[in-house]
Amino acid sequence: GVEKGEECDGVPTYRLIMNLVPLNEICLNLAADIAGLPHWLGMNPFGLEPSEGLLISSEDVRCFFYTLALPPIWKPFLAFNWEVPMDLQLDGCNEPSYLTAVVLPMGFINSVGVAQHVHRVLVKRSLPQPERDLASREIRKDAPLPESNSTWRVYLDNYDLLEKFPKEVLSEFQGTV
Repeated sequence: GVEKGEECDGVPTYRLIMNLVPLNEICLNLAADIAGLPHWLGMNPFGLEPSEGLLISSEDVRCFFYTLALPPIWKPFLAFNWEVPMDLQLDGCNEPSYLTAVVLPMGFINSVGVAQHVHRVLVKRSLPQPERDLASREIRKDAPLPESNSTWRVYLDNYDLLEKFPKEVLSEFQGTV
């Protein structure tokens, strides 16, 4: 695990990184939504008029990868080479058992693409049908910067909403949720 700099009841909290090098060697890398991952260079054409200000609302989804359950068919492919001791196995189990990932593992070659795709789909489905012009307002690496006063971007477990407002009303939003 990698220490997160957090504690729970005095015990350090770690982020679990699953070393899946052998599986990664035999898997094809799914392109998924990796080509659309936004980056700061893509913001070069972004501009504000002297009368405008920018409100950025962000959300970092904690443990995002670990909220994404995998299909049961993936379990044999995501098992670790450590046999579970017999005294820890379920009653009646008389054959070797192995720990396996049941959520999207950090360290798997396709986790980034899958996570990016799932988060983007969740955002797009979050609004009622009449307001779903979200696709035209998404900031993506593989598309021109949207011409809108309200844009958004997803970078794996982070969501940002960028909104242009007249400078004089921005102070009303400061410190609000």
